[in-house]
Amino acid sequence: MAQREKDQQLQRSTKIFEDQHGREWVVTLHNQNMMPVGEMYMQKCRQPIPTPSKYVRIVPKKMGKLHVHYDEWINDVMTSNLWRRERLQQVAEKSYGSAFAAVLKDPPGELLAKIGPEPIPVEFIHAMKSGESKWALGMRKDDGSYYPRPRWVTDSMWERAQSALKQSWSVGDTFTGAVPAFAAGTFSDEELPVAEAVEEASPFADEDEEELAVAAAPVRRGPGRPKKS
Repeated sequence: MAQREKDQQLQRSTKIFEDQHGREWVVTLHNQNMMPVGEMYMQKCRQPIPTPSKYVRIVPKKMGKLHVHYDEWINDVMTSNLWRRERLQQVAEKSYGSAFAAVLKDPPGELLAKIGPEPIPVEFIHAMKSGESKWALGMRKDDGSYYPRPRWVTDSMWERAQSALKQSWSVGDTFTGAVPAFAAGTFSDEELPVAEAVEEASPFADEDEEELAVAAAPVRRGPGRPKKS
């Protein structure tokens, strides 16, 4: 076993890559084909909403460059939202019969508990894609500190995002509707007034920055079976 691990180490090498935002990622490559092995993770950055590694890929013919495919991530979130609404209606019909339509106008907590939390608000992904929010990108200020939660992130959005990190939705059909658009400047890092500013608790607060691994891609499961952690 020890020899196998040693041989494996000789077959791999660790490199620093940079994405389209200038953030550095630690990437382990197989020396034979120079393809990533295992998880990639950022260094010197701490995202409030981690980027799933399934959307991060090496840019062909540009050594040392990565690209985050935000449109795929947005599409998956929209698809998950669509699936969740369908599941909500199915469970409501089964639980409340002909009264399900009225119940869906203001779903009770017991019904929502059966479905689980919503996927992350898509605004967070748009904020990263736009490059306007260094907070969303997990970047540091010049003095080394992290950006505080900006004004555009409401308390309800933040609570929904934190709940969403505890569950992944697996869906069958692909979302084909219109993706919401946001004007330039929507996600600027304008801070909350001092009286309202609250230091956010990061799920990674007690971990070293070098160990902040990017969240793994959701495991595909059968329809209607959310994976809870």
